[in-house]
Amino acid sequence: MELDVTNELEQKVPVSPTIIKGWLTDELKEQGRDTRYYIEIIWVSETRMTELNKKYRRMDTPTDVLSFPMENNRIKNASNAIKPLGSIVLCLDVIAKQASDARVALESELEKMVRHGLRHLVGIHHN
Repeated sequence: MELDVTNELEQKVPVSPTIIKGWLTDELKEQGRDTRYYIEIIWVSETRMTELNKKYRRMDTPTDVLSFPMENNRIKNASNAIKPLGSIVLCLDVIAKQASDARVALESELEKMVRHGLRHLVGIHHN
């Protein structure tokens, strides 16, 4: 798996790209899927997430995670073909509030949201 992480926040994200990559790989394996994907993670502010949520879901409020699937093109590299899967946009402040409200560890809520975003990228949607 190839993973790019972009942090648009003015603060450090409390989990490393290595941990995130592990969550993504585990989720793909648990679903019985190939792990040769390129995935992008983008951490954004509540303001930016509100803009994205309004543009793509017509909801003028921040949300925890949005997923943007990529086209099914292939990116070639020296070792094998990597399929671009998409981008997962996460709002740390919203996720931190959810963790606090649910009285769960922030890292647990972050894992839940990363996995949730990945499920949307592979076509699993909730009702």
